[in-house]
Amino acid sequence: MKSVVLVVDDDPLCLDLSRQLIERAHYTFIGARSLGEARRLAERTPPDIALVDLMVGSENGLDLVRLWRVEQRFPILIVSARGEPIDRVIGLEVGADDYLTKPYEPRELQLRIRNALEHSEKAARMPRSPSSWLIGNGVFEAMRRAIRLDNREVALTTAEFKLIDLLVHHPNQVMSRDQIMDHVQQRERHFASDRSVDMLVTRLRRKLSSDCVQIQSIRGAGYMLCGRVERLA
Repeated sequence: MKSVVLVVDDDPLCLDLSRQLIERAHYTFIGARSLGEARRLAERTPPDIALVDLMVGSENGLDLVRLWRVEQRFPILIVSARGEPIDRVIGLEVGADDYLTKPYEPRELQLRIRNALEHSEKAARMPRSPSSWLIGNGVFEAMRRAIRLDNREVALTTAEFKLIDLLVHHPNQVMSRDQIMDHVQQRERHFASDRSVDMLVTRLRRKLSSDCVQIQSIRGAGYMLCGRVERLA
């Protein structure tokens, strides 16, 4: 069966161009001109990938990315005329898998879609990680993308989830900023900075209470998750 590509863009010309490129690559195209329409279409026909503009009329496409990251499990590619580094970082942090700036080369769009679909299919075939990890007196629930502290659950953004997931697999080991950027923000494509990693670590620290393990700064080296970390069956 053909992969289904859902494009969310309020510009009819952009939608028509996307349709031509997507159908030329032998995918099935579905178009939406509002966030509400995109949600209804995704519920009716779950896509294999979604392409979302940052500004859809008066609506913010990031709201849809956040929502789908909780409700859905397909890859999301932001396609936007806003190409500043901060726009890329924010888009990736809220849950997008990739970011492409308009105007783009038609072939590049097709390649980004193909790569995202291949990555998604490969991930679906891989054995799932353990459902949870004990971190100090808290629990990192990988499948729920959350940290449980006492009787409350603290939700994680996609970037925060990727960071804690990296750290629990390397407890009490120094992870350099390069390693973190490559794992969390795909630095080779999105030009993330050391500062963006520091900001991400700061946000994650705020979500870890003193009862959990600590993320320590190792001057000149990177960061290290210190404390008791155990896999839970």
